[in-house]
This record gives sequence, structure tokens and C-alpha cells, in this order.
Amino acid sequence: MSETSFGKRLKMLRKKMGDSQKEFAKRVEVAESTISKYETNLRNPDSVFLAKLKKSTNVNLNWLIGGEGDSDSMFTEKAPPGIEDLSKQVSKLQSTILKEFKAMNTK
Repeated sequence: MSETSFGKRLKMLRKKMGDSQKEFAKRVEVAESTISKYETNLRNPDSVFLAKLKKSTNVNLNWLIGGEGDSDSMFTEKAPPGIEDLSKQVSKLQSTILKEFKAMNTK
């Protein structure tokens, strides 16, 4: 069993995804401060957060919550190569689309 805490494993997951705390918070639809509190073990995750996290990252919850296995057990299925780059590209595209949409509504 892994000796690291939930917070450390969450941070490992976030970094594996290539996200800042802000980007990761946006991905799982919570405040950036919430991610910070989870990563520093100042707050325990609730079932709603865990469900969002599972849906958006395909994380192995047994690994994340209980530390079962090592970091190779992070995903329920092996993450495809380049997932970090892909997730950043998608995030940038979402931001661009949102900015263009807002610009259209202000005209």
C-alpha cells in the first residue's frame, strides 16, 4: 500500500494531467481553493467531488483514496500516450471558444 496521503496522490494526478491547480479545478468543476485544500489535506473529499474526478480523469479511486497499488495504478485503464498534451489543448480550445462566444454577445 502506498504511504502517501490522499492530497499527495491528488497532486500526482493533477501533475500527470499537466494541469495547474486552476486548470484542474476547472476540469472537475470546483474552486481552485478546494483543490489546494485537498492537496494539503486540509479538507476531505466528498462523494460529489470524487464522482466528478472519476468522470473527468478516469482515475482509479482505489488508488486515489486508499493508496492501493503504485502510481502505475493511477488510472482505471492505462492513460493514452500524450494525455497531458491533449488535455492542455482541449482546455485552451475551450477557453478560446468561450472568449469568442462572450465577444459575440457584447456586440
